[in-house]
Amino acid sequence: MDQKPTYEELEQRLAVSEMVLHDLELVYNSVNNSVIILDPDQCIISVNSAAEKLIGLPESELLNKKCYELLHTENNGARSDFCPFQKLFSGEVFDTIETEIELRSGNFLVSCTPVFNKEGKLDRILHVSTNITPLKNNEKKASMLLAATRKIPLSNNFNEAARSIYDICKDHIGATCGYVAMKSDNEEDNDLLFLDDGGLPCFVDPSLPMPIRGLRKEAYDTGEVAYSNNFMSSTYKKYMPEGHMDLNNVLFAPLKFGDDVAGVIGLANKGGGFKEHDIVVAKAFGEVAGLALRHSTIKEDLIEKEKFSSNLLDHSPNPILVIDKEKSIAYVNKSFERLSGYGLSEVIGLKPPYPWWTQDTLEKIQTDLARAIKKGATGIKEKFQKKNGEIFHVEINSAPVTKEGDLDYYLANWVDITEKKIAEDTLKESQNMFSKVFQAVSVLITISKIEDGTYLEVNDTFIKYTGYNKDDVIGKTSVEIGFIRKKDRDLLKKTVQKKGYLRHAELDLNRSDGSTMTCLYSGEVIEINGIKRLLSTAIDISGKKQQQVEIQKKQDELEAHTSKLEQMNTALNVLIDHRNQEKEKRESEIIESFKKLIFPYFDLPIKDKSQEEAALIFNILNRNIREILFKGNEHMNILSSVLTPLEIQVANLIRENKSTKEIANILQTSVRAIYFHRENIRKKFNLTGDKINLKSFLQTRR
Repeated sequence: MDQKPTYEELEQRLAVSEMVLHDLELVYNSVNNSVIILDPDQCIISVNSAAEKLIGLPESELLNKKCYELLHTENNGARSDFCPFQKLFSGEVFDTIETEIELRSGNFLVSCTPVFNKEGKLDRILHVSTNITPLKNNEKKASMLLAATRKIPLSNNFNEAARSIYDICKDHIGATCGYVAMKSDNEEDNDLLFLDDGGLPCFVDPSLPMPIRGLRKEAYDTGEVAYSNNFMSSTYKKYMPEGHMDLNNVLFAPLKFGDDVAGVIGLANKGGGFKEHDIVVAKAFGEVAGLALRHSTIKEDLIEKEKFSSNLLDHSPNPILVIDKEKSIAYVNKSFERLSGYGLSEVIGLKPPYPWWTQDTLEKIQTDLARAIKKGATGIKEKFQKKNGEIFHVEINSAPVTKEGDLDYYLANWVDITEKKIAEDTLKESQNMFSKVFQAVSVLITISKIEDGTYLEVNDTFIKYTGYNKDDVIGKTSVEIGFIRKKDRDLLKKTVQKKGYLRHAELDLNRSDGSTMTCLYSGEVIEINGIKRLLSTAIDISGKKQQQVEIQKKQDELEAHTSKLEQMNTALNVLIDHRNQEKEKRESEIIESFKKLIFPYFDLPIKDKSQEEAALIFNILNRNIREILFKGNEHMNILSSVLTPLEIQVANLIRENKSTKEIANILQTSVRAIYFHRENIRKKFNLTGDKINLKSFLQTRR
């Protein structure tokens, strides 16, 4: 059997229990939460100190009272059936219930925990209330400030944002009227953004200035909220203009922009006056309004900068493209539209290959773009095509723009160099043609300085007929090497400088071996790289001169003979004139032959031809030039007198055993056109209907 405790042990246990009870009561009355113990009939059994303070009565006056009669407000009813914990008392719920309730002094988080006796019946309820009014107020304040802040980016301008912020602030604080005003440029007055009269009559002339003075000035000077709850009796009333509505209370919240007060939010006529909480809230809304002003200022600056940048890009004389990191076209300016023919709406979002890329340079363009996107590019030349198919050339300068090390977009600036490219190609072709003709003709040709006759270039015919070595001629003057007498050179120079040319002058020029040849000299001033030079040609007429001497000798002998011999002499002179005419005719025929047999090939775009096609064209040119210059023109008259220049080109290619398709490709025309020209050639040589092979026939006409 268990031994019963002694009296001393019982006393000791009782002392410990009393101590514990004392400590529990101390804790019970020390906690900030209101604690009420209720019986099953909702009557108060016990309350702690916090509950006494909440209800405003001592515990002795609260015992046996119904809790709902003391705690509930008029709004939520002092009835037992309203109690949110009714299910506990009715036995429907057996666990702790927690809910938010508006009690007489604010908002509370209330929890009710049931306590059951040994028989399992409800014995009492532990009712604990926590005051969450400050938290709810802060939540509401934060919610209102958040709502006001959200209005900033959604507003079109500051005035609109300020009105939204004011409305939220006024409703939250409970004022009935007010306004927002900004400091004027003279910093002495307010510029009213808007006025909310709250429906009260106000007869102040709106055109009157609103000076910064009185209570409003305190807000400007201190940068803090200034208010008066007895405005009509204060010293500030004297600043009110005549006809102004009565203001029971007034509050001004500064609207700060940086360290400066840029304006104020004015509120008035709040029922019961402004409280400390209102001051905190008004200051916060003033800061939000300042944020809105800063946002509006930044937004306006950005809009102006964006407008400036957009105008700058749109009105740039050069095409500009912006490509995003996905290589999609993000922007092109008007110069791009004008040059390419593609509008902005047509190209936005396009990815490579872009429609202005040309098929024949596709690989080069892709390589250049990939390199430029990584490192940028300077002076890259590309060939593109317009929307209508026309080819154009550009020089590209570009740069990648990165963000945090990654490509953000790629900016490219084009310079249209189409005319320059055409001029360069034309010049190159002309130089090639001139070089070929320069070396091929049987006429002595030199290029020299006008001032002293220093040779810059001589052709092969000059070397052949004079016997000079080219290295001994270039860089030396014509007088220095003994080619021309000084007096003849001085006369030539004088004439050329005066007229710009000299035609068919008969000059005695010296070969390298000292022998003399009589030449028919012509000179022309030309420009090479912007510098005036002398282009000289000389035709050796020594044989003709010797012939004239012999004829003169015969003539002297024949003068002694009869008139019959004189007639023969006359006939001989006629013959000489005829030779001169033949000579001039020969020169004209050479020019005409060049026009028909040489020049048409210069119109062909050699750069687009294969090496084999280019070589073929060069061989035809070489053969035609040699045949014109060395074999005479009669063999060419067979073709040139019958065929057009284009038909001659077709005939030459038929001679070279080229198919109709190959000829069409070389001449950049259609196969149908080549068939047409072949048929015309047969017609002109009366071969229609004959089985004569056209190639064989033409080859017999060399």
